[in-house]
Amino acid sequence: MGAVRFSDGLILYYEYNGTSDIACSSLKKTRGEVERDWRSANNQATCSCGRSEPVELMSYYGGGFSWEGKACRYCMAITDGRVPEETYDGIPDWIKAT
Repeated sequence: MGAVRFSDGLILYYEYNGTSDIACSSLKKTRGEVERDWRSANNQATCSCGRSEPVELMSYYGGGFSWEGKACRYCMAITDGRVPEETYDGIPDWIKAT
């Protein structure tokens, strides 16, 4: 499981596939929705509105890490940075509080 944080503090969730080291593109409002759709076709989404914005992504996989990417809150999709590059070790403070 992973989470995305937008600049205004909105946090959404997604499935992180540790086998292939990629974030599934579909964003969910709750962890429960991610669990419900685990390993299903409901974990793939695209943005059709062009309103992606910079986000911080994090994953609990391997002890936790975070990285930068882009996502669209309107289309509920990760649009850039699905494959982690230049990661920061550890679970970020912003997700520990949730």
